[in-house]
Amino acid sequence: MLLIDNQCHATRHESYRRVAQRIESIAGVQQAAQWRCDFDPATQEVAIHSLIVRRRENAREHASPERLRFFQREENLERYTLDGFATVMVLLEDVRIGDVIDTSFTIRTTARIFPEHFSLLTAVPVAHGARLFHLSVQFSTGHAMRWNTDSRMIEVEKNELENGETRWSWKVENFAPRETEPNVPGWFFPGRFIQVTDFPSWQTVAAGLASAWEENFDHAELVEMAGKIAALSGIHQQVESALRLVQDEVRYLSVNTELGGAVPSAAGVVLQRRFGDCKDKAFLLVHLLRRLGVSARPVLVHTMFRHRVEQFLPMPGAFNHAIVEYELGGQRRWVDATIPLQGGGPMGRALPPFGKGLPVEPEAVDLEPIASADGVDGIYRVHESFRFESRRLPMILATATTTTGAYADDVRRQMTFEGTTAIGKGREQFYQRLFPGAARHAELEWRDDRERNEVILADAYVLPENFTTRVEPGIGGFFAAAHVIRSAIGFQDMEERRHPLGVPFPCHVEHVLECEFEAIGTGAARFPALKTDAFTFHASGPSVTGGRTVFQLTLKTNTDHVSPENFVQHRAKVLSAWGTTGMTIHYRSERRFKGSRGVGASLMPPPRETAIETSINAGVSESASLGEIAQCLHSRTPGEPMAPAAAACKIEPESSGPRRVGRSGVSRGDADDFKAISRYAGIGVVIVIVLVRTLMSIFSH
Repeated sequence: MLLIDNQCHATRHESYRRVAQRIESIAGVQQAAQWRCDFDPATQEVAIHSLIVRRRENAREHASPERLRFFQREENLERYTLDGFATVMVLLEDVRIGDVIDTSFTIRTTARIFPEHFSLLTAVPVAHGARLFHLSVQFSTGHAMRWNTDSRMIEVEKNELENGETRWSWKVENFAPRETEPNVPGWFFPGRFIQVTDFPSWQTVAAGLASAWEENFDHAELVEMAGKIAALSGIHQQVESALRLVQDEVRYLSVNTELGGAVPSAAGVVLQRRFGDCKDKAFLLVHLLRRLGVSARPVLVHTMFRHRVEQFLPMPGAFNHAIVEYELGGQRRWVDATIPLQGGGPMGRALPPFGKGLPVEPEAVDLEPIASADGVDGIYRVHESFRFESRRLPMILATATTTTGAYADDVRRQMTFEGTTAIGKGREQFYQRLFPGAARHAELEWRDDRERNEVILADAYVLPENFTTRVEPGIGGFFAAAHVIRSAIGFQDMEERRHPLGVPFPCHVEHVLECEFEAIGTGAARFPALKTDAFTFHASGPSVTGGRTVFQLTLKTNTDHVSPENFVQHRAKVLSAWGTTGMTIHYRSERRFKGSRGVGASLMPPPRETAIETSINAGVSESASLGEIAQCLHSRTPGEPMAPAAAACKIEPESSGPRRVGRSGVSRGDADDFKAISRYAGIGVVIVIVLVRTLMSIFSH
């Protein structure tokens, strides 16, 4: 890249961009020879100045009206976003390696909101280097403008112009591409940002948005639905009904063609059409809660920057998502209205760690902290039991995965959208990769307690004959590993880092390895108890009771990242913990049947005492209740195949359509200015995917 030049005029809302690049490969030819510009035809105008292909002394201009091609492609449709953007494209002819392509154009925007203000957040590119990156902002002299950057090397040059305007300029010269190290936290960006804004305070942003988000509590369908919900007994049940209605019954779909993505649709309209994006769903939920007499307000957050919004100067573009804050019984709670099928009731819903947010109300004066209630993040617990059922059969592995809090939410969504058959297949494939040659022994059983927010999955596998080995006459042995702990803690083969290491947070996992016989020795070293700034790890065992041997390992993360200066120490602690997550277990062959459970016994732990959950959706589509699910599973004959019971126990979706939902709890919508930020990727089976909190954004600007 030779030149990247961005020039903005704050008063006229114009942005000029010039890019000059030398083509050095066939791939570069393929990419650069199709010049394109995306814009919103409802609010923007594009003026193309020049599209030149230079070859030594020759220059050919391609910017002519007859060459322009226009398309309207909804590129974010698979992410349930309709932005209404158009694309103007020009096919540059006869482009070869060594050519320089020099393009320039201006976009003029008619602001739908805050037309009297200007703000900009941009980044110095990291994917490629350049000889010169230049940014300038021109505005009326005396206008209160401020700027901010995260780089000590970037300075501003200020010039007073003869026309009564001021120009601020920034330059970065001769910089190379910056590669991002693997597994960085979502809020980290390896480049440098420059921010310019004339918003004097966060209160200005909050008050302006509050005036644009027009409230209307009198829409007929809104009044009718609020009346049905209010007829339920108890405010907690009413709030739960409102939450389930908006989260489960109003599907996620962002239609930014109407209001440019800056203002939510009317709450009554969203309820009537049963779809909306994050701000639509949040605004609807606020309307319903207020009609029930519950204090509630929308709050803006950023799904990737999270706590880093504190580093920014006030501007609306510091956010990309909307959630809801409400007060019940004197306690404040926050909820993400785009997360379907949550459990835990109105006081126990899990929330991604957004950190800080801006309430959308005139009285809001600053960013405010956002925190989940204690204990709602939950625990992911895997109990694996090894046993022999007869001298003729190889070892049996019985597994039970108990998830609570946010982990239960994830499993419940997967059960609903993918089905228990797919989950069972995924678990089977996972264990077959873990133990090649393993075969299913007992069909998948499950129980969902949505009120308590606990989901349990259980099944069993016949392990291959070569899983156990003869150590010496009368002594057998096998190797077992706490794979859930390993998946969560990770293993870094890097000696040092320049960038922070991302850590799944919040994360609380437990792995219990049980032998239904008395083990006589293990190949593991003494279990350590480790506590670092990043995680707490504890392992205990072997504990021998009633002829059973139990090992228990627990990992809980304390932060979402490890700083580069602490990485070496963190890596040493991880290696220390990693060494105890795998062990060789020995047993006496003649005593291996002691304590074995009967053939055909149910794999599910007994259900805990709980009231049968009644349908509280007040006229909304009903799904199988907790009582029906638990009763159906409880009534099954031990060892009965799952297929006949599956139809009766099936969880029907409570929403009108599927949503792509990740561990972060938000559906993906428009991309933001920092698309290069790395995200965690899930492994794809229930046992592992809930350990990784994928960072995705919804809210469009």
